[in-house]
Amino acid sequence: MVRIRPLAAGDVAEADGVLRDAYHTGQSFAGRLHRYLAVQPDGWLVAEEDAAVIGMVGAIDYGRFAYVGMMGVRSDRQGRGIGKQLLGTLLAWLDSRGVPCARLEATDQGRPLYRRLGFVDDGFSHELHLPTTVTRARASLPVGVAVDRAEVARLDAHLFGADRDRLWRWLFAAEAGRVLLARDEAGQAGYLCVQEEVLGPWGAQTPAIAEALLGAALPLVRCPRTRVMVPEQNTAGRELLQLHGWTLDKVVQHLTRGPVPSLPGWSSLYGKGSYCLG
Repeated sequence: MVRIRPLAAGDVAEADGVLRDAYHTGQSFAGRLHRYLAVQPDGWLVAEEDAAVIGMVGAIDYGRFAYVGMMGVRSDRQGRGIGKQLLGTLLAWLDSRGVPCARLEATDQGRPLYRRLGFVDDGFSHELHLPTTVTRARASLPVGVAVDRAEVARLDAHLFGADRDRLWRWLFAAEAGRVLLARDEAGQAGYLCVQEEVLGPWGAQTPAIAEALLGAALPLVRCPRTRVMVPEQNTAGRELLQLHGWTLDKVVQHLTRGPVPSLPGWSSLYGKGSYCLG
């Protein structure tokens, strides 16, 4: 019998194995799972059968909307409705919290299930990868390491459309010295967090600020697989990265369930924190 229960820290190794199997990759998800548990401890579920973890899913609740991610079922247990049971339980949890909208990026494999549960198409994210030969962006504006978390969180909330202070608390601790802040003479500003494999969250009120942040971030990059996930609304962001040699790797379908909030600041979001963090 399949049981749905909360994900605990002690489940991470098994859940990592489930996701590697479901996504057909040797890349570990353990670090990300620990991060997501730290940001939203009550938002992650596993499916358990015969004392073994066989599936998982989770969400981060930002109030105005939630981001759903890390959906996966072990390949030898697929086709039995376990994914539907997991996601249905998660959506019921979000409904109980009064979250009006759930958002996610969908694989081709998962899209039919999401649509059956009420998700509809809502644009794309464009994923670009670090080029082999990096062209340095112009450092036309001074960029420094951010020291005031509240300042970054306020600017991010303005652009992202929801408060992510819990996320920034984690990032300022885990990525100390790698959260960057830039401001021009007119008082416009931007921020960028250099995570291990991702440039983001990254927002900027002007393209010049975004370019300055990119130039300052490149020396801090640690992984050749570093990527940026640009919302469809920010065509300038995609053009900036491609101008500097970043390669468009894939376009990922975005889906939502429930009334979609107005998000005018997304045209100034140059990179998501991840597909789970938004």
